[in-house]
Amino acid sequence: MVQSRLTLPAPCSASRPLLPNHVRRRASSKTTECSDPKSCIIFTIDLSPAETAQMINSPVRGFATEKGTQTSHTAIMAQALGIPAVVGIPGLTEKVNPGDTLIIDGLDGYIVIEPDEETIERYRERAVQWRAMENRLRSTKDQPSMTTDGVEIKLSGNIELPGEAPFALDYGAQGIGLYRTEFLYLDRDDPPTRAEQIRTYASVIRTVAPKIIAFRTFDVGADKMPRCLHMKKARNPALGLRAIRLGLCRHRELLKEQIKAMILAAIETDIGTVKIMFPMVSGITELRQLKNLVTECRDDLSREISGIVHPRILTGAMIELPAAVFACESLARESDFFSIGTNDLIQYMLAIDRVNDDVAYLYTPFHPAALRALKMVVEAAGRADIPVSICGGAAGEPHMAPLLIGLGLRELSMAPQSIPFIKAAIRTMSLVEAEKLVADAFALDTPEEIEQLVVRFMEGKLTSDWN
Repeated sequence: MVQSRLTLPAPCSASRPLLPNHVRRRASSKTTECSDPKSCIIFTIDLSPAETAQMINSPVRGFATEKGTQTSHTAIMAQALGIPAVVGIPGLTEKVNPGDTLIIDGLDGYIVIEPDEETIERYRERAVQWRAMENRLRSTKDQPSMTTDGVEIKLSGNIELPGEAPFALDYGAQGIGLYRTEFLYLDRDDPPTRAEQIRTYASVIRTVAPKIIAFRTFDVGADKMPRCLHMKKARNPALGLRAIRLGLCRHRELLKEQIKAMILAAIETDIGTVKIMFPMVSGITELRQLKNLVTECRDDLSREISGIVHPRILTGAMIELPAAVFACESLARESDFFSIGTNDLIQYMLAIDRVNDDVAYLYTPFHPAALRALKMVVEAAGRADIPVSICGGAAGEPHMAPLLIGLGLRELSMAPQSIPFIKAAIRTMSLVEAEKLVADAFALDTPEEIEQLVVRFMEGKLTSDWN
């Protein structure tokens, strides 16, 4: 075959073969060849999550960056918007020129510069095959997500923008397990007003009702720096003033306004229950402070609005710090639910900055420490009789599905585009098989051994169902 003039792989594109080649994801889950003169592909050193969010309804058909990792918030946003993207390609801007014809391979993590006709045709055919497979799997959206021995697994969607809610339902989401509310705060000079937040949250509630939404309070800081909060760049932002730390220590009233807006949106839509989860909880002291803050908000609203009838408020801790894992027994006693954020949990457990492409190769959900942490959290939630879900990137990896189910998780929340694939994976296995796989995995010592074990287990199941 005639080779293209230049093909650039992302540095980690082949290091984690979590899926068969035809459905392996990088920053997003589609392959598109851009030939429309009114559309474009962006290539740059880096993009922020806020800049990526601006691409919705724009002529941008894809992007590639020199910096970034597949678990960065920029990559997460690209996947949410369905924008083909490849991140972490050193020297990219020196090799690509304005006007070049590019193919963005968001499945395997490649960009092709000035492809020949044969390559273009091959990618066009691949895009057709991908769409056909995706449509085939999406046709099962009304079928139960159930193992072969009858165990039902709830599949929910992660969203960032209100416009994503209908797409989540279209992909078969049984609820919204993570609504990242911080994107309402990005790329603006002033924080959103209470009225603006109420309108936004109520619109999402109405879209998905009667399904439940888990609202996450704003998780800004690190690689999500809102201009409206005038935050100084930290030396080590991943370990700095972020999420609830920012709300409790620096912007308490802003956090209270957000919680009040969530409560009022629930009242306006008559949903009856509002589910609020707090990111970056490190221990019981913080959780109690946050619960007291919710009580303050209820009291304030009762004074402001005569005769207000409050909805039921469920508060939950996100488990994404090692400290929260080791404090999960006490946290479970005072939480209504848990939500495990694997992206940050793995980042902090393995001391890997999730936006640093130099150490991206070390990131893996198959690490024995990560799996044992999940086991501790699930067992603590079980003893306290509270539900526990997982909303990090691991929930959307089909090869992780048997491990998560075998560990006892019964709700997985992910990018909506991943839901049909996870459902297909779940419907090929039994709970007994998944539990045995977990036992076998715990007998192994390295992430590579565990990943190979799972790949062998899933290889025939996924290949036969997705080809």
